[in-house]
Amino acid sequence: MLLDNVFIYATTDHGYARVHSLDGMPLMTAGGCGGKVKNGYHFDLKGDTGCRVGYTGLRLMGVNTPQWGTKSNQTSKEVGEILA
Repeated sequence: MLLDNVFIYATTDHGYARVHSLDGMPLMTAGGCGGKVKNGYHFDLKGDTGCRVGYTGLRLMGVNTPQWGTKSNQTSKEVGEILA
């Protein structure tokens, strides 16, 4: 029941540990955020910034901000694939 009502976002600070690459960073979400999020999907951001997941989380929680992140890791696009 708790997981149905939260949105958990987890990531690491690099994709390929040997060279600390920013490419292919793994991101994970858990929880249904009160029915606002679809679960059980795998998707590829296809080179787009992982900040889109964090920005989506902010918007799900009611934070009305026009963008999130800095420099090349800045976005104003939600990840629509996970929204219910």
